[in-house]
Amino acid sequence: GPMPTTPLTWNTPLTISGTARSVAYYSVTVPAGTPSLQISAAGGTGNVRLQVGLNALPLDWDGNCGDSNVLVGRVCLWSPPTAGTYFIRVSGDSSYANVQLSAGTTTAPALTSGLAVPISGASGSATLYSFTVPVGFSGLHITTTGGTGDVDLYVTRDRLPNRYFSECSSIGTSTTESCVWATPAPGTYYIVPHG
Repeated sequence: GPMPTTPLTWNTPLTISGTARSVAYYSVTVPAGTPSLQISAAGGTGNVRLQVGLNALPLDWDGNCGDSNVLVGRVCLWSPPTAGTYFIRVSGDSSYANVQLSAGTTTAPALTSGLAVPISGASGSATLYSFTVPVGFSGLHITTTGGTGDVDLYVTRDRLPNRYFSECSSIGTSTTESCVWATPAPGTYYIVPHG
């Protein structure tokens, strides 16, 4: 018969736990006109894998969310999402506990043109920011500078960058990284500084 699924409430995290190799299904319905969708599994202990299917249960090998290529751990973004029901498969790579599973509005803090924000992170960490480019915008410069350590910069328009796909990756050996577009296409640019 059909797999039982637990519906998620928009923007309301659900605390989930499970054993190694366990599989659980969740769902969220996204109406037409929704500007953004972020599905994430944050915090807790252990390791879970997220896979997402639109209007169908995702298969075990659907690697479209939360796989090892993703820079921002266990986060999927759609901007804008296709209307429909998103089915979320959560599997335990190990036993896990107190993980916050949520589906709702994107939580990528929006950057303001010309305004620098301080960032920091541990080795291997990745944080997520966004910047919306309107029609007719010219000269987009996304840069990191100053401070200490080594940061890499990944940027992609209207989707999350991962290790194998970004519209710009600047991966020098210092804190000075730069992505520049003379005439950027309009859209939401997702910016991931990676430690």
